[in-house]
Amino acid sequence: MKKRDIKTELKKVIKREVKASKMRLGIPQPPLIQNHFLREMTKLLRYNPNNIGTTTRMMTSEDSCRKLEKRLIKKLAGWFGDPDADGYVTSGSTEGNIMGLWIAREELKKYGKPIVIAHKESHYSIDKACRILDLELFKTNTENWKEPLNGKLLKEIIGDKKRPVICVATIGHTSTGIIDDVLSISNYLKENHKHIYLHLDAAIGGLFVTLTESQKIDFSRTEVQSITFDFHKYGLFYYPSGIFMCRKDLQSKIINKIDEYVSIFDDTLIGSRSGTIPAIMWANIEYLEKRGLIDRIDHIIKNKNIFIKELVSKKVRYISEERMPVVCFFLDKKIPDNTELKYRIHHIKRPEGYCYTIFFFPEYSDSYTNLLKSL
Repeated sequence: MKKRDIKTELKKVIKREVKASKMRLGIPQPPLIQNHFLREMTKLLRYNPNNIGTTTRMMTSEDSCRKLEKRLIKKLAGWFGDPDADGYVTSGSTEGNIMGLWIAREELKKYGKPIVIAHKESHYSIDKACRILDLELFKTNTENWKEPLNGKLLKEIIGDKKRPVICVATIGHTSTGIIDDVLSISNYLKENHKHIYLHLDAAIGGLFVTLTESQKIDFSRTEVQSITFDFHKYGLFYYPSGIFMCRKDLQSKIINKIDEYVSIFDDTLIGSRSGTIPAIMWANIEYLEKRGLIDRIDHIIKNKNIFIKELVSKKVRYISEERMPVVCFFLDKKIPDNTELKYRIHHIKRPEGYCYTIFFFPEYSDSYTNLLKSL
């Protein structure tokens, strides 16, 4: 193709993305990126730095992207309750969930073949991780879809099984925003099982719960061994910008040495990674600091509460975790197909009716209003 024709095709795609960017109410994807260092990012992209391995577990060169990633993870680890935690910038929480379960399997396999327990509404990447790792997965019953995973449900699922337990607690289910009861889970595991591993999938709720909740759901619970969350969701940053963190040196369970052509080790899932994204993530987090992120979160929750008031005025039933940027509402009749497509929302048919999930971002105000008018 001629360069002119290629540009024409790209312009069509850009036009579509601009139009769609403020209509994706049913997808946890930021409509606009907030990057305060675009010029510096553009320069770094030209030189394509590689951040293979986990920078918190290695010596890094001065003035390097790896050094900035190490500083980024250390800062976030402090926010998440363990300044000594290891971690790295991932492609997203699917990778983070695979990492958590992979490490858990290697940590527990000497005690027998572990089982994995998760909520029925947990992200499909948990199923994917279990298939890849040949782990047996048990979930809560369908009728418990509105009840968070807790110690009582864990006890029912485990029964008399005498195997090591890997538990995945979800900090904000994608379909409902419900937060699993990590305190109850932690207490049950600690009191009843010797060989355990608790992983937190906080893809959506990581920043909301960690930065704003007085009783934190993070490494401050000693049973928690690893956490994944996404900065490309409510950090309003580029794909891919996930974060995986785990207790110090747990990644040594999955280490690969690559001495044959470079003197370095790799203890990540995907190996070579962009050094540019972690460096610019570090820059933006340093610029915003915790206060800037909390202000953004407060604004998002304010928009959500306005939406909820409208639902109440229309007598629409809903579920909303106070700390989450998500509302799940029920309708007796399905929204027309063209409206579902327009706002990128989809229904789940449940006994309570047609269930829809809405995610809140600062730029979506007009779309929320227009959707409500159509209900």
